[in-house]
Amino acid sequence: MVPSLMLLPQLCRLLSGTRLPRHTLVRSAFYVRDNQNDKPNWLKVILTLGTTAGLWAFLLHQREEDILEYERRKGLE
Repeated sequence: MVPSLMLLPQLCRLLSGTRLPRHTLVRSAFYVRDNQNDKPNWLKVILTLGTTAGLWAFLLHQREEDILEYERRKGLE
């Protein structure tokens, strides 16, 4: 290898004022926690199931109203 090319990384470090790391450490944005399935958060479970049941009840009620409205308008024709 040409000697001037061998000095290029050292020259770049000298001019930039920073030192390039010899090895790169990769840090994950996620970290592993202990499995918490043995202690479920019952408040979240109850709120989730209650919200789901409430939304389904609203959806079915709205569907019944829409069917009645459809049949009422269909009879007007």
